[in-house]
Amino acid sequence: MHETKIIAKGAIFVFIGIVISKILTYIWRVFIARYIGQEAYGIFSIAFALLGIVNVFAALGFSDGLFRYTSFYFARKKYGDAKGVLLSVFSINFISSLFVCFILVFFSRVIAQYFFHNINLIWHVWIVAATLPFYVFSNHFLNLLNTKLRADYNAFIKNIIEGIVKILATILFVYFGYSTLAAILGYFVATIGTFILAAYFLFFKTNYGIILKSKAKYHYREIISYSIPLMITGFVTIFLSYTDTMMLGYFKGIIQTGILSGSALMAIKKQNIILATTICGSVLNLILNYFLIPLFGIVGAATATAISIIFIYSLYLFFVYKYLKFFPFTINQLKAFFAAIFAFIFTYFFIKLIFPITPIWVLIPALCFYICVYVFIMLKFKIIDDDDLKLLNLLKRKIILKLY
Repeated sequence: MHETKIIAKGAIFVFIGIVISKILTYIWRVFIARYIGQEAYGIFSIAFALLGIVNVFAALGFSDGLFRYTSFYFARKKYGDAKGVLLSVFSINFISSLFVCFILVFFSRVIAQYFFHNINLIWHVWIVAATLPFYVFSNHFLNLLNTKLRADYNAFIKNIIEGIVKILATILFVYFGYSTLAAILGYFVATIGTFILAAYFLFFKTNYGIILKSKAKYHYREIISYSIPLMITGFVTIFLSYTDTMMLGYFKGIIQTGILSGSALMAIKKQNIILATTICGSVLNLILNYFLIPLFGIVGAATATAISIIFIYSLYLFFVYKYLKFFPFTINQLKAFFAAIFAFIFTYFFIKLIFPITPIWVLIPALCFYICVYVFIMLKFKIIDDDDLKLLNLLKRKIILKLY
């Protein structure tokens, strides 16, 4: 009964935290776009996308493994095993984070030149590298708070405190004249704050600190075997999420990236629509999860999220057409979208036909097969137009120049 009350309290706090987080993020992004400039917004968008991508290689998918195994051992009062899992993950991620940071710093000039289109923006890459370890470990601490049924702590730190610190730090850096760096520095400071608070709440406000007194029993092999498939999944998800931002920055520059990320609605002073739409989508997601998860479990959760995302972006399209009188996609882009859906459906049933119970190792060959089917459809039905071919040829020439 006590745990039920904690879960209910946490759920209410999470909902409030999400709403407040959307409002704070809205204020922060509007401030960046309006008072620092569209170019600065584009720079930050690419920097944030870069952080999301490199985080996959730094965290190595260990976050879910850490959550699973610490919960498992803690529930059985095997505190030494729980500590061993924690130290196993942290020791590996410490090395992987430093390695990725080194790669970022080493190639910072190349990244600044080809994605930010300004060699002077090398500082942004360095700040992303400095943010990365705190980003990785703060996410670990926040996930561990959930294992102790303290989603309220998680929501308070991540959704509320981090949002407030981002805004205040960004304003402060703008005041001291660091306009182009203000957004990424503000995020850096907020991430460090989240890291410190999450660690404090975890070890001093829950009973998790008890494991510190136990002798560690390490579980390197167990954690790695569980987490590597999740890393691949995470990479694909992040890649799909940030491909538009990174490629737009590469081919079109940071100003157009800022326009994409800020959205057409923000550009015509319709931020209230963005905020209202996002909040409505969040509420819809909560309601759908409430009804679908008890009936269908994880499939229900995925369905709820998918419906909510479709709902949000459908409304965005509606309002863009209403206020700007144009549809932002060409016929070929719509054809490419449906080609991707068809290729996914075909790949799914083809793999299921061969492997009714699909093993994990099939995921990578399935992804390659999906890409082949998609490319075949694009070429067969001549969905790729002249502009796309020019873009591909340009990319090809740049790759060849890099290799030779």
